[in-house]
Parts: sequence; structure tokens; C-alpha cells
Amino acid sequence: MKKPALTISPLTILSFVALGFLITPQTSQAGWMKTYGGFEGDARNSVKQTKDGGYIVTGPGLWLAKTDSLGNTIWTHVYPGGRGRQGACVCETSDGGYAITGTQAGGWLTAATLVIKTDSIGDTVWSQLYSQGLDYGSCIIEAEEGYVVATNTWEIIKLDDTGNVLWSRDSIWEEGYWVCKTSDGGYVVTGNKISHLLLFKTNAQGKEIWYKIYGNSPNQAEVGYWVTETYDKGFFVAGKKNNSQNLWLLKTDSLGDTLWTISLESAVARAADMTYDSGFVVAGYCWEANFNYPDVLLLKTDSSGKLLWTRTFGGDSLDKAYSVQETSDKGFIISGYTESFEEGKSYLCLIKTDSLGNVGVEEKPVAEQWATCRLLSPIGKEIVLQYTGYPRGFHADIFDASGRKVDEIQTPQTHGAIQWGGGRGPGVYFIVSDKDPRQVYKVILVK
Repeated sequence: MKKPALTISPLTILSFVALGFLITPQTSQAGWMKTYGGFEGDARNSVKQTKDGGYIVTGPGLWLAKTDSLGNTIWTHVYPGGRGRQGACVCETSDGGYAITGTQAGGWLTAATLVIKTDSIGDTVWSQLYSQGLDYGSCIIEAEEGYVVATNTWEIIKLDDTGNVLWSRDSIWEEGYWVCKTSDGGYVVTGNKISHLLLFKTNAQGKEIWYKIYGNSPNQAEVGYWVTETYDKGFFVAGKKNNSQNLWLLKTDSLGDTLWTISLESAVARAADMTYDSGFVVAGYCWEANFNYPDVLLLKTDSSGKLLWTRTFGGDSLDKAYSVQETSDKGFIISGYTESFEEGKSYLCLIKTDSLGNVGVEEKPVAEQWATCRLLSPIGKEIVLQYTGYPRGFHADIFDASGRKVDEIQTPQTHGAIQWGGGRGPGVYFIVSDKDPRQVYKVILVK
């Protein structure tokens, strides 16, 4: 069965029309979705909110676009250099312009980290290549008197304001994916070292202060894709482990020692941001049960790692998120990649949500006589399901991802809240209520 052509839904709810199941979503006019392109192939991209309330976005083909607050294009640039150029990260600079890093492909198995500085309308001020053979830039930030870039070979490069290298740090078998300036004037970098997640701290001159490796599974491609310093001067890292299908979130203290972690199967975290309430928003992609293609994933946690909510956005093909940022209205802007709008074509997409991850869709009111049921905690060691309007009590069967019935919930109460999952193994489960119309809720248990 195919997913509908671009649906917007909480990760906790699935609509099985072919089986006669119906979920009527609660909705609001909260945001918008826009597509740009098409482009060729799945590629990284990046979006940031600008000082005027609009957005700057870069992606495949070294494409740069400025939009207004509703995602409408104001101007675009495609910088010369051919199909081998890719934009991976963009930031607005203090002079009102922009800085981009990405990749310039060369010959056989060669590529260079590319940095372009533009003015406020996207015209090139300067452009530089940095190469040690097979290089790509992953992250760029503005720093004192220049810029700092994270790359896959140098890990971290400090540039002056015209692109000249002031210093760099590199080490064999190490890759840098994200860099963040810290409150003491130094930097923290996350990435990968020989299939393990890497996190290290430097001073302002790039000298190593401490160095940490996380994960102990051999050949499992554990990677940190994003890092920030937190309000308590610790660090939050978003990435993956166990090859490509286990989302991994880590919170550390100021020395990189682990305070807590979250692991979620069938998902990958590619970007994150710290939110105004000291929590975190994470974007990436996940695989729904029985579907071969991933959907865009957005989730929110509090400061202690408790999962507050999740959302997915997707259609009948491949959909991924590569960038997320909290916006000035406490909502979120996501950039990603989609093949779900038109068969055989790829598009860069922007998704704007409210503070709960909602995007406006047509409202479908629920009839008053229907029972209501909602998940308060769809992901965790246990889930909490709240229900009202069940005069004969609440009953539901529970199935695992293979469709095998593994449990059931039965209570004579007409309303209340039910906890479930204690003692169950981690994974995806489906709660199917016997109320007419039947309702299906997807939940995820974690360790």
C-alpha cells in the first residue's frame, strides 16, 4: 500500500484506509510547506532564518535562495562550477551577507571543500577551495575576524574574513560534521572516527582541550551530525548509530562525559537546535512500518531528554530533513529533500511549523458522538494513552511491526489514562482500538 501523496501527520497516528480504519486529525493553520527545484539526487541542504524574518537556503547544485517569511522566493543564485558543486551549510553574516560551505567535485575520487562569501543579494564577494584529496565542507559559522568550517578531512579550519587559512586541525581517520562556538571563545566539533561518534573541544586557536569517542559497536558507523553548547555549559549531540537506522541523541557535561542518551530505531537525526525552553528540537528521517521510503521526522525533547512529541511529513516516495532551526515565533523551519511531489523528480523543500510541530492543513471536525483517544507520550520506555467517551470501557489489541498480536489493553472505565510498555522490548508497536470507527496508533518503545 502506498502512502498518500504528501501527508502530514503525527508519528503516533497512521491512517489505514484500505483496512477500513479512519483517523480524524486535529489540525490548525500553523505553517506552510514549499518546494524548490527540481534537482538531481538526494543531497544535503541548509536553512537559516534571517534578521528580516525571512530565510536563506542552500542545497544541490550550489543553489542559494532568499525567501520571505512565507517561503516565497525573493532571489536565487546558482554559482558557476558545474554539477559537482553542492551547498551543505549557510549562515547569515554580520555585514548582512551570507557564507556557504559545501563541495566542489574534481576528477576521479577528488573533491574540495568550497567556501563562498556573498553580499546581501547573493553576489559573490570571494570564493575559495580547500583540498587534501577528497574533501567536503559540512558546516560554517561566523567567528571573530573570519569563519570556522567543519570538513571531513581537516575537521576544523579557521579562515580570516577573505578566506585565507589561519589555522586548521586534522587527524587521520577523523571527520568533522558540525562545529559550534563555545562560551569560553573556543569550539566544539562532532563527527566520526573509525565508525565511532567523535566529540572534541578546542580553545580559540584550535588547540585540543579534551577529546571523546562514544559507542562500542564495531563497524556500526556511529556519527555525530550536529552539536551545540547548552545553557549549563554542557553539550548536546544529534546523530546516528548501528549503521544508518538508529537515531542517537547525547547530552554531556562540560568535559564531554555522558549525562543521558536517547536511541530510536528506524530513524536518523541529521540536525537539531536548542529551544527557548532549554529543550531540543531534532530533525531527520524515519521509516514507517511496511514502507520502504523514509519520511521527514521532527521531534521535541525537554532539557532532560524526555520526548514531548513527534511529527512526520511525507508522501509515497523518499523524504528527508537535513536542517532545522527554532524561529523567532518559537516555531521551527526545516529544510529537506523530497521525491513525493512528482514521480521521477527531486525537490528541495522547506517546512514551517508552529511550536508543536504542526503545519496547517484542512480541518476535519470530529463528530460529537465519537469517542476521543490521544497519546500523551508516544515514544519512551512506556507510553501513556488518554481516552474519553467509552461507555463500555476501553479495549485495544496491540501488534508488533510484523503484524503479530503481542498484548491487549482492557479497562472497564469510561475515561482515563493508560500506561503500557513496561517490560516490553524496544521497537515499533501498533495499538488498535475496537471502537467504531477503529483507530490505529503507532508507538515506539525505547530502552
